[in-house]
Formats: sequence, C-alpha cells, structure tokens
Amino acid sequence: MKKIYYLIFCFFSVFLFSQERLYENEVYEDENGIVRKESNNEIFSGYTEKVRRNGHLVRESKYDKGVLKFVNIYFNGKGKAISNKYIYGYYDGVFLSKEIKYGLPKNN
Repeated sequence: MKKIYYLIFCFFSVFLFSQERLYENEVYEDENGIVRKESNNEIFSGYTEKVRRNGHLVRESKYDKGVLKFVNIYFNGKGKAISNKYIYGYYDGVFLSKEIKYGLPKNN
C-alpha cells in the first residue's frame, strides 16, 4: 500500500513542480510588459531558451507570472557553463537588477 501512495505522490509532484520550457520566439511581451505565450496569449511562467542552429544554448530566461526573474548567459562551448547571470525584481515598488559575472571553468 505504501508503494501505491509513493507512486501517486511522485506522479503528481512532477506536474506540480515542472516548469514549461519554450523558445524565445514562442513568447511575446504585451503593452503592459507582461510576457505571454504566442500560441494562446496566456501569461507565461517558466523558462525560455535561445539556442543556436548547432544546438548551443546561448541564453535562458526565467519568468514568473509573466515577469522576468533572471537571465543566464552561457559561454560558447560544449558545456553548459554560465558566463553572466542577471537577476531582476521589485522591492517596495522599485525595480532592482543585479549582474553576476562568472569566470571560465578550470579543467583539472
């Protein structure tokens, strides 16, 4: 019986905690600055990706209820190493942003 409860929990947790991933050209910003899906005009929550034709991930952006939360810029290469991270948010009605720069990962 415990196994059945465990399986049910795992099944529902995947739907509750999974984030939608779309390409950048599948979303748009409306006149109020809210990001929406092109397909059905719903407010978007999840990740967008900018990928080159060769499959290299260039940029990944996180949105929550149509508002940009952070952007990861990746180094050009085979790995998925972050070059820069931009964090955005509002605090007491003031828009704040922060940039974090990372160095190239060292190979041992």
